[in-house]
Amino acid sequence: MDEYPSAIAQVLPRQASDHSPIILHSDIQPPVGPKPFRFERIWFEYPNLPNVLEKGLEKFPVRSPLGTDGQVYNTAEDVRQYIKSHFEEHWVSRGAQVEAIQPDWFQAHLSDIEAAELIQPFSDLEIEHVVRSLPHNKAPGPDGYSSEFYHQFWPMLKYDLTQAIAYFYEHAQLAISWGSTHIVLIPKVK
Repeated sequence: MDEYPSAIAQVLPRQASDHSPIILHSDIQPPVGPKPFRFERIWFEYPNLPNVLEKGLEKFPVRSPLGTDGQVYNTAEDVRQYIKSHFEEHWVSRGAQVEAIQPDWFQAHLSDIEAAELIQPFSDLEIEHVVRSLPHNKAPGPDGYSSEFYHQFWPMLKYDLTQAIAYFYEHAQLAISWGSTHIVLIPKVK
């Protein structure tokens, strides 16, 4: 709020959606740029859509992770070293101290069998169940694709998505884009 001291947020009541509209009043002009991609429901009516998607997936380039320092890290070891040095700089060099967690702080509430079930990797069937349980007619995610897109093209996307989720489970590394959010500012028109 220091950068926008005159900004005022007005939360409106829900009406036709499960979202509450928010109007941001500000004297700052919003940046003009390209509109983010959004998958349109009408495209499902295009009979050649599966072929277009398949060709697009074939062309999709694999990119290397880019650090906040602007350098590209090509190997897992390079990424590990970068992350280690990044957090050492932000925590260790600044003298931050983190108290070690003591095992006696927590009491187990699960049996050994229940605990073992919780650490099992997700099965392809579990992942598909979650994808298919996503509600229809909701706002698309940051990637621009709605749940209907994933429902319709699950057979084509299944392998890549389940592999990405398995990789995250095994390595605890999530693509930055999977956790991104868009904030859209709609200028007030008088």
